[in-house]
Amino acid sequence: MAEPTTVARPYAEAVFKLAHAEHSLGKWSEALSALALVAQDARVRALVADPNRPDSEVAHFFISILPGALGKEGENLVRVLTENKRLGLLSEIRAQYEMLKDASEGVVEAQLMSAFEL
Repeated sequence: MAEPTTVARPYAEAVFKLAHAEHSLGKWSEALSALALVAQDARVRALVADPNRPDSEVAHFFISILPGALGKEGENLVRVLTENKRLGLLSEIRAQYEMLKDASEGVVEAQLMSAFEL
């Protein structure tokens, strides 16, 4: 079975390319953060894991929790992830998207160490 990082990468790259082309990196960052937060809830995970729930119902549930926050493309991402049983990758997709976004904006994460308390 493939690692979650490997499986999430194409989704993160596709979202990044779309967001970059539309000059909406911040909007997508917020949407992915919200989706990842919803996906972490235990009740939502139970709903997603229920084999008796149709994919369309699960996707509609996600979209209805965040009305208007996702836009048409975000809703389409939810549908694709649902159909491919990949909603559990939302946190990893968000993390990889943020790395791509930071790199494109020239953001570098640094760690400061000091011999004296600051």
